[in-house]
Amino acid sequence: MAELRKDYILDKFVVLPPDSYKVKNDTKQCPYCPGHENMTPPSVLSLVVKEGMLQRLSDNEDNIIENWDVRVFPNSNPVVTSVTESIYRDKPLYSEPAYGYHFIVVATPDHEENLPELSIEKWSNVLLVLQNYLSHLYTKKSVTYVSIFVNSGILSGSDIDHAHFHLMTFSTIPPIIESEAEASNRYLNENGNCPACNIISTEIGGPRQILDTESYIAISPWASTYPYEFWIYPKRHTTSFSKISQKEFAD
Repeated sequence: MAELRKDYILDKFVVLPPDSYKVKNDTKQCPYCPGHENMTPPSVLSLVVKEGMLQRLSDNEDNIIENWDVRVFPNSNPVVTSVTESIYRDKPLYSEPAYGYHFIVVATPDHEENLPELSIEKWSNVLLVLQNYLSHLYTKKSVTYVSIFVNSGILSGSDIDHAHFHLMTFSTIPPIIESEAEASNRYLNENGNCPACNIISTEIGGPRQILDTESYIAISPWASTYPYEFWIYPKRHTTSFSKISQKEFAD
């Protein structure tokens, strides 16, 4: 059973995957490559680009979608699960079931194509799929927060080189996200304007600006937490990734 454990003192949680969780891929074949679809659970969404048209399809018992461009399926080795036991522990050893859904989004059928090498069209399609399925997950029961992330290399918990994303849901908002939201709301109440908009106006054209397009600005933050950290802001005031338009994706 996946378990969510809280630190003794700090407002910090750690997800302990089920006992069945494993990092090492026992097969030499890549399960994310075309022709190996039977090595993963059936797709819940297969995006097929045909003659410039986007088709949203999915696998079923009688048909596995081939010639896909982006493929989404449940992680066969999930960190969180929707099948849990109702076991809770009180402080100081607080824990609760790590309830959630965990999906894989394969960004390209080409095993050798890394994320930085994707064309604008391919990136637009990947972002569209991430947006669509993120919105779908938010309609599910007990889903409060959806995390989109990429891990690369065995130390990050991945031994599959094929370019892919993770979509993972949680039944509670992670404390760090909740803290950021509270700080943003406090800033808004005290200053009367959006903190993100103020950051954009402060950094645009400055020494920490990395990229400036019609729809976005990318910056290296004033107080970086990690090496090579950068933030991407939409110039249009919006509060959710689900509200980004397809035109903005292409930018």
